[in-house]
Amino acid sequence: MKIIDVKVTVWKWDNIPPTQYTKDFKSLDSRSTNMALVQILTDENITGYAFMGHSMATQSYNAQLIIEKYKPGLVGKDPLDRERIWQNLSKWAMGGTMLQIAAIDIALWDIAGKAANMPIHKLMGSYRNQVPAYASSAILESKEAYIDEALSLKERLDSLQNPSAS
Repeated sequence: MKIIDVKVTVWKWDNIPPTQYTKDFKSLDSRSTNMALVQILTDENITGYAFMGHSMATQSYNAQLIIEKYKPGLVGKDPLDRERIWQNLSKWAMGGTMLQIAAIDIALWDIAGKAANMPIHKLMGSYRNQVPAYASSAILESKEAYIDEALSLKERLDSLQNPSAS
């Protein structure tokens, strides 16, 4: 199997709600940013996908770097040689570059799972049939806001555990 193309689709995420990430770091108002979908295509018609982005930084630059910097070194390679590819890509990588490499790595794992016809967690040797749920929160304005968020999350969890009740 060989990689025949790498594509990145960028789209605009509008109306991101204001969020306080830490005591000193928050977005002040609703805003927009660009997100990205990385696609690695193979000659066996298997495509690996990975999302790239977050609400505080645009992904247009990262998308451009994947196409200009990494695509030429990926095309023609065996996508199942994930470790070799990762080692080559990450030799001199630091900071923001790791976001691009991570997206490529995730897309390669997606290809591996599809090629093996199994979920990636099985491919990696998992043994669990379920995992505990976990939720975290941004910093909210009041104790009541945390209570409201927790109740909302519980309601969502209940609907996942009992879909017919929704």
